[in-house]
Parts: sequence; C-alpha cells; structure tokens
Amino acid sequence: MSPIRLSLACLPLLLPMASLAQTTAPATPPGNTPAPPGRSQPLSTMRQAPSGEDFTFARKASEDNAKEIALGKIATDNGHSDATRQFGQRLVQDHSKANQQLKALAQRKGLDLSPPSPDQGKTAQKFRQMQGADFDRAFADYMVKDHQKGIELYRKEASQGRDTDLQAFARDTLPVLETHLQNAQSLQNQNVGH
Repeated sequence: MSPIRLSLACLPLLLPMASLAQTTAPATPPGNTPAPPGRSQPLSTMRQAPSGEDFTFARKASEDNAKEIALGKIATDNGHSDATRQFGQRLVQDHSKANQQLKALAQRKGLDLSPPSPDQGKTAQKFRQMQGADFDRAFADYMVKDHQKGIELYRKEASQGRDTDLQAFARDTLPVLETHLQNAQSLQNQNVGH
C-alpha cells in the first residue's frame, strides 16, 4: 500500500480526534495566561498587598478617618454654633464614607488596618470636656491643622504612591479634605473675637 493511500485510510480515524481536541481545550485570549491550578485568576491580574509607604498611608488614613468621625460626633453635641454642629455632621458623613471605601480596598488587598491609636482617645476626651464658644474655637483650630496634615499625607500618596488603587483613593478623597479645610478655616474666622 502506498503512503498516500495509508494516510487517506487513517483520515476518518484522525478527524474525530481533532474535533475532540478543539472542544476540550478552550482557546486562551491573546495576552492572558490560564490560571494555575488552585488560583481563580491569572497571575497578571492578582493584587498584592501594598507594603512600605503605601501600607503606612492606608493605616494612617484609617486612623484619621476614625478620629474625624469621633470628633465630628462630639462637635454635633458640644458645638456652640449651628455652623460648628453642621461641620461636625459633615465630618461624620464624609469620613464614614471614605473609611468604608478604604476598608473595602484594604480587605481586597489583605491589609490589616489596626484599631485607632491611643492618642485619638486623648484628643476626643479633651474635646468632650469642652463646651460653648471655647469648644468652637478649639475645634476649628484643631480641624485646620489636622486637615492641613491630612491633605499633605493624601497628596504624597496621590503623587508618589506605588499602589495604583491607594493612589486613586487618595486622589478621589483629596477634594473632600480640601473642602473640609476651607470649612474649618471659615469656622476659625467666624470665631475670631468671640
């Protein structure tokens, strides 16, 4: 039998095998690699937990959010003016939202953001003991300084951070912090001479 006839005779046997190979091995889109066994997504899309300065930023941002929420609640109770009480409510609302976003981001990245530092409790205790116009003045002064530091922290992460998700979080949160600073400065100006 000639080699051509032998090849043609085997063709009916090879065709079902070729079609079987096509149905059991799906094509991988260009640029993607299949996930190794035990992994749910390709290595190229897996996220690593931030380290170094990105992790420090996330922890500090979480602590600052918790502090601003606590102080905002105190301002709604102890504030003398409507403006101070309203600013306190805004702090609670905005920093709660930012903290929820940061916690979700941290959870996706496997970050453990520890509870607030003991210094926050001391600051809150100081403000709990104050009332009236004295509270309003001290609160406005503190909020100006605190938001100036916070803005510096967020700007640094937005421009120099290595984790793109934390960079985006910092960039998106900056306008809120800048508005808070303007509100605190306005309160500070209202309290001059009172």
